[in-house]
Amino acid sequence: SLEKNLKAKLSVGFNFIIIQDIHSLSLLNEIKLYFNGVGGIYDINENCKIYKVGSKSDLTSVILPKMINKTSLSCIKDPFDLNLPLLKYNKIYYCCKILELLSKESSLHDKQENINKIIELSYYVSQKSSDISLAEYIKNIKQK
Repeated sequence: SLEKNLKAKLSVGFNFIIIQDIHSLSLLNEIKLYFNGVGGIYDINENCKIYKVGSKSDLTSVILPKMINKTSLSCIKDPFDLNLPLLKYNKIYYCCKILELLSKESSLHDKQENINKIIELSYYVSQKSSDISLAEYIKNIKQK
């Protein structure tokens, strides 16, 4: 029916970004080299540049593994496997779990379960999570 076709779709996107002033362009170039040359360096304005990676495959195969000093994300079973400061390992761990769910082939029922889990996991990565409860966050996402 037309109503089914009009249902909203959930879109999940990730970016890894580092911003530097124009005088630190060499640092951004070194960072890009460290991450195997993936991503790009772009102008924000005349005084700032940004190193940005938005490809899911680059994030899962290069950026996140290098950040956690592992060869792949598959070896992460627990956030404490990361050996990073609390704030960083939580965000990296939950990003890894979201990317893992996004890469799975699944049935329609499993896709809905994955979407619900992705919404929940995104709460732990969100800048706004300290301001609202998980239930409020989920309600706000589903209302959009």
